[in-house]
Amino acid sequence: LLHLRRLTIGDRLDCILSCPQTDCGEKMDLALTVSELLQPPYPNVREHYETTLKDDNRAYQIRFRLPTGGGQEIAASLANESLETATNTLLKECIDQVVIADGTSEQLLQTLPQVVLEGLPQVMSDLDPQAELRLNLTCPACHIPFSVLFDAADYFFREISGQGLSLYREVHTLALHYHWSEAEILRLTRNKRHLYLSLLAETASMGKTA
Repeated sequence: LLHLRRLTIGDRLDCILSCPQTDCGEKMDLALTVSELLQPPYPNVREHYETTLKDDNRAYQIRFRLPTGGGQEIAASLANESLETATNTLLKECIDQVVIADGTSEQLLQTLPQVVLEGLPQVMSDLDPQAELRLNLTCPACHIPFSVLFDAADYFFREISGQGLSLYREVHTLALHYHWSEAEILRLTRNKRHLYLSLLAETASMGKTA
């Protein structure tokens, strides 16, 4: 999604955030770039992974894979009713097996212990750092540091939804002055459309000055 956003709109992302402190709430402008948000290619990508998680009494050997689009669709359909159910369903979709290992025997589990429900998401996040991007910031007003999740899909969707009317205005302006067809204008890249629009704005400004 980040690569797609850079190709269609550009590298720069402009955000407006509010300080999460209840006694502050200061709004702040934040300029990001896609190149800053992209993580290095993942090493040792595999279809399945194994890890061991321990609580006070037992060690659990877990065989799992990272989330797929299909699993996320299933979770998304449940999220409106119960976010906890959705996240647990997605986690279970990714687990092949959980085994209690006591050194002498192994017991396959059907119900996930709490240490797995709480610990495995962090293990998966470490294996796939691009999946969840957190921005570590400091409020310029109260100077308190905070962390916020950057959801690339939500940002891109809101951006595209908000630009629909803007695109119609661009087509209208270019067609009015250059007499190009809608199809011809839409074949132009975004940067080229904006270049022509800036030239029109300069011409209009020069006319007012004269």
